[in-house]
Amino acid sequence: MSEIRHLIETAASRAHPRRLRPEGSTVQTTQEVSLPAAEEDVNAPYGLSRAEQTWQLLDKPLQRTGYRLRPRYRTGWVGSWVGTNKKAEDSEDSIRIGRVATIMDAVRISDGAQVLMKMWNPNERDGPELYALEYFSHPSRVNDPCNHCVPLLDCFSFPSAQRLFKELLVEPLLRDWRYPDFFMVAEALSFMLQAIEGLEYMHSHSFFHGDIHSGNIMMDPKDLFPKGFHGAFNWSWRLRMRENLKGVPSRTRLQFPVKYYWIDFGSSGQLKGENPLVASGWAAWRPPEMDVESEEPYDPFKADVYALGLTLLTEIQEATY
Repeated sequence: MSEIRHLIETAASRAHPRRLRPEGSTVQTTQEVSLPAAEEDVNAPYGLSRAEQTWQLLDKPLQRTGYRLRPRYRTGWVGSWVGTNKKAEDSEDSIRIGRVATIMDAVRISDGAQVLMKMWNPNERDGPELYALEYFSHPSRVNDPCNHCVPLLDCFSFPSAQRLFKELLVEPLLRDWRYPDFFMVAEALSFMLQAIEGLEYMHSHSFFHGDIHSGNIMMDPKDLFPKGFHGAFNWSWRLRMRENLKGVPSRTRLQFPVKYYWIDFGSSGQLKGENPLVASGWAAWRPPEMDVESEEPYDPFKADVYALGLTLLTEIQEATY
């Protein structure tokens, strides 16, 4: 294990944070949207943040499109604890949005399916994602058992929100693959094999992912959680603790095998040719040839394999200590 630890520490020393948005970019974030001045907030200190107010403004347009947000983000929301003896921190609708303000969980009204919504813009950071999702969600590929790319369920825009995002992408609501824990080695082995199979499938279609790490692998939880789970679970540690205490009904992967998916294709690309090379970009794990000072092009397919290997080694190491 000492050799594995040395390999991981060496690779981590070469890891660099994502580059900042290019200078001169005019793409706005949710915090930059003009919102009306707030009156006294009866929900304080658990009121809506500026980013959350933006999602609340989309409540009615989304319902007309066939999707419903959580009660917290519906028009005229008042906390369920207001005027009662109930503690706000024990109330479902006190849970705030995650750090990434451009994503939100919702429910598809037609069948009650839990979905994830993501604001997309055709910029350097997010631009490639829509093409990759559409490609792997094509009817000729979406049902291929080797395809582990998260499917694109829907895509639409709102003219009134064009300054904020160009398209709203809808994907199935997936779950952090680490929760619940693995009970048997066979479960962990299935996870690793599917991660490798999914990356191999991408590469066979001349696509590289570009940002391989454990946070970009998710699982389809619908068979493990027959009654569903809270949509904010993936970005709320408080909710994870509450779920553990209350014992949300779940099954094991041995009873109901799950499928794992690759997500976040903002750094992806499709390259064809005998010697495909790209300029150095951002990634969680950076191979030696992607040194921050180097401007030499590199092979993104080999970089994907390198990053996946280190991702799996890191998870194995953490699970054995």
